[in-house]
Formats: sequence, structure tokens, C-alpha cells
Amino acid sequence: MATADDIEWWEHPDPVAMAGEIAGDVAFLVGQAVEGHGRALLALPPGEGAVPLLAALFQEHAPWDRVTLVPTHGTFVAETTRLAARAGATALLLDAASPPALPLDLAWLAVSPRGDIGGIAPGAGLREALTSPHPVVHGPQGACLSASALHSARALIVSAVGHAERKMLEEAIADGAGSRFPAGRFLAEADQAIDLHWCP
Repeated sequence: MATADDIEWWEHPDPVAMAGEIAGDVAFLVGQAVEGHGRALLALPPGEGAVPLLAALFQEHAPWDRVTLVPTHGTFVAETTRLAARAGATALLLDAASPPALPLDLAWLAVSPRGDIGGIAPGAGLREALTSPHPVVHGPQGACLSASALHSARALIVSAVGHAERKMLEEAIADGAGSRFPAGRFLAEADQAIDLHWCP
């Protein structure tokens, strides 16, 4: 069970600085994974807002041809798929009938001010997303990786932009498993240390 002490906050002056820092960390983790077991499986944010962060990531030197990417929920926007293909990585669709082979090497999760984390969001399907043993479930935002799949990751990174997202996370982390936010409930159940990157 993660507590506030297991979450390390990293503050950055702007999104560009944050993107560069996260990209370097992820590339290092990719190298470790490939050296350790020959490949790397990453769950990444799929939305348009993540494209600048992922563009910085794919500029890093890493064995991308040994990397498989899955979206945390929904499908990758076309620009992310293009960037991944140019780097040599393989991007998959989320499919409950053919889920990714766990464990993940990294889950990089985006949040929203209303408490979403990695596509696990308030609304119908939230309970299943938080408790199902199946890797892929149908959550409030369509297909998403379940909490159990994301918790399998060897490393967890959370990225947040803006004061509203920070305020939500501070409340969610303080309230833990009893949080009204999915983010708080998800993070409280994580066993690994969590790097939380934030910028205004």
C-alpha cells in the first residue's frame, strides 16, 4: 500500500522541462528492461495533450525496436503512433480478447482535475476498472487497462499539468484508499514507489 512517503514529487518550471526529465527517465528504464529480459512493454497516455511529452521521449536514444507500447485507455492519437513508428517502436490497440502480456515495465499515467488517472475515471465502470483481475476492461472512457494491470508495472510515473491537477492529487493522496477521486484510490493500492512530475 502506497502512502504519501512513497510518492516523490518532481516540480518543473514548464512542460518542456518536465517532458525532458520524464523522457530521460523513461529511456533509462527502457534500457534496463531490454538488458534484463530482451524487450520493454510501456503503457503511455494516449491523448493529444501527451504528444509533446511523447515527442521528447522518442528523441531519446533507446532500443525502441525492442519496445511495445499500449495506451492506458482508448487509442493513441495518430501523431503518437507516427512518432512511435518513426522511432521503431510497436504500438498496439487495447483489446480485451488479446491483452498485452504483463507485467508492464512502465506505466506512465496522466491525470485530470476531476480525478481520472490513466483512464480510470469516475462514472459507470469505475468499480470494475479498480477491482477487475482482467488486464483490459471497459471503463467510463471506453477500453482501459485495469488497475491490476497498471499495478503490475515495475515503475509508475504520474504527470500532471496545472494547479487544478496538483490540488486534486494532493487531496487524493492525503485521503488514500477512501478518496473520492479514482486517482487517490488507485495510488493507495500501488506497491511500488511513484514518481509524480508536475509543472504549472
